[in-house]
Amino acid sequence: MLEELRVRNYALLDNIKVTFRDGFTVLTGETGAGKSLIVGALGLLLGEKASISSIRHGTEEMEVVGIIRVENAPDLEALLGEYDILLDESILELRRIVRMKGTSSIYANGIRITREQLQNLARYIFDLHGQHEHQSLYSRENQRIILDKVAQISDDVSHFGRQFMRLKQEREQLAMLKREAAALKEEEIFLEQARIEIEVLQPSELDKEELVLRAKHLEDRERTQDVLQHFQDSIRRNNGILMQLKELRSSLSILSDERSQNLLDRLDGSILEIDDISESFIDLKEEIIGTNEEIDQTHRRLIEYQRLEKKYGSGTLLGLMRFYDDIESKLGSIEQSEELQEACEARIRQLEAALRQEAQKISQSRQAAATLIESKISCLLADLSLNKALFEIRIEPRRNAAGERTIGTSGVDDIEFLFSANAGEPLKSLKDIASGGEISRILLALKSVLAEQEEVQCLIFDEIDTGIGGEVAIQVAKHIQELALCKQVICITHLASIAARAKSQLKLEKQVVDNHTKTLVQEIVGQQRIEEIARMLSGSTDISALEHAKSLLGLGEDNGKKEYYEP
Repeated sequence: MLEELRVRNYALLDNIKVTFRDGFTVLTGETGAGKSLIVGALGLLLGEKASISSIRHGTEEMEVVGIIRVENAPDLEALLGEYDILLDESILELRRIVRMKGTSSIYANGIRITREQLQNLARYIFDLHGQHEHQSLYSRENQRIILDKVAQISDDVSHFGRQFMRLKQEREQLAMLKREAAALKEEEIFLEQARIEIEVLQPSELDKEELVLRAKHLEDRERTQDVLQHFQDSIRRNNGILMQLKELRSSLSILSDERSQNLLDRLDGSILEIDDISESFIDLKEEIIGTNEEIDQTHRRLIEYQRLEKKYGSGTLLGLMRFYDDIESKLGSIEQSEELQEACEARIRQLEAALRQEAQKISQSRQAAATLIESKISCLLADLSLNKALFEIRIEPRRNAAGERTIGTSGVDDIEFLFSANAGEPLKSLKDIASGGEISRILLALKSVLAEQEEVQCLIFDEIDTGIGGEVAIQVAKHIQELALCKQVICITHLASIAARAKSQLKLEKQVVDNHTKTLVQEIVGQQRIEEIARMLSGSTDISALEHAKSLLGLGEDNGKKEYYEP
């Protein structure tokens, strides 16, 4: 339970210390006195977001400290152990400091913790019903959360949600793999074609060097053949050198002297030598002539080198060779992508099967809890002057826009709280028919059911009396008083009938000191409490109002603490 609250420099709360008793405590005061500031300070201990605008003007930081006695709270104690926080004789001190420069610090028994850790601790300590929770009850998601709390499956649903998100991620991964597979299929065709082309060529650095040398050699031989052909043509063709020499020799046959004969013999020898040389050059030409097929093949291979280098190797043989070396790894990646896709599909099937089974268990738990809640709420509403009211929790299969059954982060159920205030009226959604007073009582009834299931020891109600009065308010007060027999209840109220039922009453009022407005909090007893109840009844403290206040306070005698309200 909350034993003490200390607040420093929080808006109008200058420096206050409030001691809370067990059982039922009310906070009262005129409008604007600062009752909501107490709730705001408690909200900071619950881990709500802090605003530097709440820091009291002229100061540098605000501080909120809560002293909590921890008893019969195994889940809270387990969490404290997880955070390495030791209790000091069952006492837990939560301290939160917020500074103007935007920094903040949170401590639990002197151990610094995060805001998330504070929130985790606080949910085992406090249940704060804020002014806007009436509206939150209209939300079907919040209705689902309430049902799951009563069913004690909140952790199961959270686990289900995490698994569902895993399923969603796996489906997104599968879709991505399929898109990649489609692109890789086109690349696979391209790579297979490239591999065939390159393997037909069988490129290598040595092969290309030999081809280049052979091509150069063939070009040299072609030039040699041209020269030899020109020589042969010049020697042997009609009117060639050899024929002209033979004709000259024939014309010189008329010379018969010895000297001329010697010259003619020498000429005949030269003609024979030229003829022999010509024959030798013919033989040489035949030896160096390459076949057209050899030339064409060499040129074709060089052209193929150039084509494949340009197509796959960025214009170089090295690039082509690297591309070929990468083909196998790329094709392996494509094969691996198919394996990844198969593995992803297997995980999806496994998750879907597990989620279907888990969703069925969650639905069964919800159905059982819904029956329990309906029964208890009906009884509680009757006690709260809604004798003819009907309350029902409708659980139907969750469906998408097309009307098909579907699954979500919280399971396969579509949950809605239905209500009818009067006999003969059809059940409808809370937001469609419940008035402010009715929703207050429904919410109080739900809180009572939840209190039986939760470890939380301190319930805080901020204006639970919205929209009620008269006999209804008396019944609500009685119910809160009964709830306070097993829980600590702190309630902010404007109704005297509720305040009079409380075990202790704290009054808030504004005072101006040295031109600074501040809110003071004090426990009131005896005559002070009678006068405060009278003020709440009629706005005055005349004799009639005081007698009425005494009468109301007399209703509180069964709480065994008459000294708190008797003069």
